Amino acid sequence: MKRKIKIVCFSPTGTSAKVAEAVALGISDSDGSNIEVLDATHHQIPFITFGKDDVVVIAAPVYGGRLPKIAAARMDMLRADGTPAVLIAVYGNRAFEKSLSDMENFAVSHGFVPVAVAAFVGEHSYSTETTPIAVGRPDREDIDIAYKFGVAAGEKVGRGDFTAVDASALHDRPADAASLANFMVFVQEYRQQQTEKPRKLIPVTDVASCVHCGKCVALCPVEAIEVGVEENTDAVRCIKCCACVKGCPQGARVLQSPFAPVLAENFSVRKQPVFLL
Repeated sequence: MKRKIKIVCFSPTGTSAKVAEAVALGISDSDGSNIEVLDATHHQIPFITFGKDDVVVIAAPVYGGRLPKIAAARMDMLRADGTPAVLIAVYGNRAFEKSLSDMENFAVSHGFVPVAVAAFVGEHSYSTETTPIAVGRPDREDIDIAYKFGVAAGEKVGRGDFTAVDASALHDRPADAASLANFMVFVQEYRQQQTEKPRKLIPVTDVASCVHCGKCVALCPVEAIEVGVEENTDAVRCIKCCACVKGCPQGARVLQSPFAPVLAENFSVRKQPVFLL
């Protein structure tokens, strides 16, 4: 049976979308012409139902170890009837924590059967030239692994095996103990500082470099930037995805996160994708 493959993704900087596409191509038994993309990055996906003849690849980035609430909200009108789903979390080389369990809970509550789950690494939103964090990932090696994972998932479904997997059974590759301890100390100190003097981190703009091209407006998934006043960012709406930072052709926008140096220093060792079928 030739199954219809659907990609459902929330991917502000494009990393989750790249992994999802490679997995879907692996699942597909053709040139990919039977793959449809439902992009939740900028808009809520309208009400749609899936059946047992579909295979749905659901992908999203990891924010603070969890599935972003906005990603779940944008996908909330999806409905399935025992539809096999492949769940993919893309994280910035530190840890994916509870994100896949969040995705599993979401998928099951909407009628999907998670037949495969995976965690892949993507370039961290806070990565810069001075604080590099998983730069360029997913790279060719990651994409090859994603494709082979998709092949294995497709073969499982092709056998009629819709056995659900337990996302909590997929374990992250352990980080160096000293690096993890350094990071936890930083987090505790940061939380204390936020308690005493809270501040919202948002991208800032070099006004002299901004040419008001509007690219950041188009890239922002939450409409936190307005045409004509691109140098401003709505702190209430901003989710710190850094799509505007990475996509600015003038390099005029930057997010000066105190997390960036700590992440770059302590989580530079390459972590490989992990998956469960």
